Amino acid sequence: MRSGLGRLRRRLLREVLLAGGFPRQHFGRVDAAPRDATPKRRVPVLVALWNRPERIVDVVRMLSEQDADVDIDLYLWNNNRGDHQFYVSECTRIMAEASISGSIRSIVLARSPINVGSIGRFYWARHLPSVSEPDDIVVVIDDDEDLERDFVSTALAHARPDRISAWWSWTVPGDDYWHRTPARLGDQVDHIGPGGAVVPRPLVAHRRFFTRLPDEYRMLDDLWLSAWARAHGVELAHLPVEISFVLDETNQFHGQASIKPEFYRALQSARAREWLSR
Repeated sequence: MRSGLGRLRRRLLREVLLAGGFPRQHFGRVDAAPRDATPKRRVPVLVALWNRPERIVDVVRMLSEQDADVDIDLYLWNNNRGDHQFYVSECTRIMAEASISGSIRSIVLARSPINVGSIGRFYWARHLPSVSEPDDIVVVIDDDEDLERDFVSTALAHARPDRISAWWSWTVPGDDYWHRTPARLGDQVDHIGPGGAVVPRPLVAHRRFFTRLPDEYRMLDDLWLSAWARAHGVELAHLPVEISFVLDETNQFHGQASIKPEFYRALQSARAREWLSR
């Protein structure tokens, strides 16, 4: 009985989230100390958090040191409720120090009631206000990535309403996910990873982007986003930035290696047309 009630609760919670619902007790905001400065373009940066709480200071530091003349709003989606208070404390401390917060104007943190995977970061896109093209974008990073100072400025230079530009980009000539080569600028791109990318916000704000993803592949949002973009006329392209990984042993990729090729092939099949329609 308890397991049945647990499954029902998870399903109801997920339906609320998929519809864009954010229970008020599950999110909070920390703003930078007031500054005497001319308002700048606001750039939303989305990050999913799971099991690397020690990385939050480095993530904020790297974004605060960006060379882009913009104000960054950092949107964090935390899938691990046990780490929530740590994130709140660290973000509050950082934002109180203007010398540290730098380009970051605000940090908004969601405590997900369940682990919905890294697709959770895109729930924020459903709450961001629409702005004029080509500015209606979101920048996406992962908390296990070390960024160069020109990451945001390069991402913005490659932003377009009909294109995702991503550093983790691959050319896959057939339906074999592992038969792939790294893409360079100007190459055909068949698959991208959202970490280190600039994405048109409306593409990932559509409700069916979340509801059409098959449950058994819910943690594979990189494959889903790549296929969803192509199905809706959005080009995939390489983003020419330098990014390095840290804490590789914590990467969820190691537990997904067996089902990624399965989902990749499924997304090339006729049945995928229904999944990807809207």
